[in-house]
Amino acid sequence: MKFIHAVQEATTAKINVFGGAVVFEIKILSPMEAEAAGLASSLVASSVLDHNQMKKLARKKEILENVDVENPNEEDLDQLFNLLHGFDVGQMMKIEEHQNKILKQVVWRASEDQGENFEQIYLVDTQEQQDPDQNLLWIGAIPKEDRAKILEVALKSHKEVTDHLQTFRRQG
Repeated sequence: MKFIHAVQEATTAKINVFGGAVVFEIKILSPMEAEAAGLASSLVASSVLDHNQMKKLARKKEILENVDVENPNEEDLDQLFNLLHGFDVGQMMKIEEHQNKILKQVVWRASEDQGENFEQIYLVDTQEQQDPDQNLLWIGAIPKEDRAKILEVALKSHKEVTDHLQTFRRQG
């Protein structure tokens, strides 16, 4: 059926990962799923920083923008260390766990031939679980930049999906 093809096209996206060697096909979260994921992200983030730390970071934002991360001087390092004082590493891990949950929910298929052919792929939690013969990929192997791209598309594209589906309905 045509409308199912239209829905599938509107609710998936293709993202180049691993330096363009692989294309992931991902599910774009529905508006409710994206809202729930965003709310959960906010709750996790707020558990990492108390209100005063968030204010402190907001005031010190220019420090983060002006630090030469390639070659920081002693003053830069001291200021960054002071900003990080009070962070709970365990809480930071919760943010990564939450992101991993979303990635596992949205990454669906992978292609090694620029999107000509796709195979089902499953993200797993540990390197020991990774198995190329069963298309099991350790989630920790996905580069940080690729994780960010996937999350951005999966969480922010729901408005485009809704608009596209409304257009399809009017044309049909």
